[in-house]
Amino acid sequence: MFFSGATIFHVCKTDKDCMVNHTFCNTTMSQCDCQRDYILSSSKKECLKSNDDQSEYSNASLILTSTMREFCTGNEECAHVSGAVCTSSDVCDCPQETVISEDGKRCLKVARDIQDECVENVQCAQTFEKAVCVNQTCHCEDRYHFEPEMKRCFNNRVIASRFVGLDETCGNTFDCYQDENDNVTSKTLKCEKNVCVCAENYEREHDRCVNEGSLQPVLSVFLVFFVIYVDLAI
Repeated sequence: MFFSGATIFHVCKTDKDCMVNHTFCNTTMSQCDCQRDYILSSSKKECLKSNDDQSEYSNASLILTSTMREFCTGNEECAHVSGAVCTSSDVCDCPQETVISEDGKRCLKVARDIQDECVENVQCAQTFEKAVCVNQTCHCEDRYHFEPEMKRCFNNRVIASRFVGLDETCGNTFDCYQDENDNVTSKTLKCEKNVCVCAENYEREHDRCVNEGSLQPVLSVFLVFFVIYVDLAI
């Protein structure tokens, strides 16, 4: 008996859950599938007896019918991929702002900013070309640095085995780069009159540019000692 309202690739636990003729419960994927020697019809709503010309269509290939970007009629048919949904185009896919994992078993949240949390490289690379997941955080690949204004990872321009840094000749701000311990989200250097100089809110300290805020504690201590020295001198 054929149940017109039932879907073939329905989530199941036992064969009794599969109500379409010639289907069984594929417990490996926890969903109904066509029985051996049967293939999915062109309408994808019933299983038909295979013939010799169709022998190449084994159950192994049918199992893939509701994998990612394949036909579906409801979210339950995409349940073997955690987080996947049946889209308006009637295919299984990850929702917006997510991406399929490398093993194809779940949908992962896409990184929106550099240094966002991650578990796989694909979460970072989906948003930022040349970005990878390191220690569960998105970073630019080696020899690349993050440009906050462009929200991109740029290749480190190198002259004589050195980064184009403070006081170096530059063509634009993206050429200027100061080696940091991490991917910074604010620009340390800028290109001004074809020379790399400290960006706004940064001050020069020896051969580096540091945030003005980081100098305040040092200046405060210096002023305290200066005041004490003046008082003692008087």
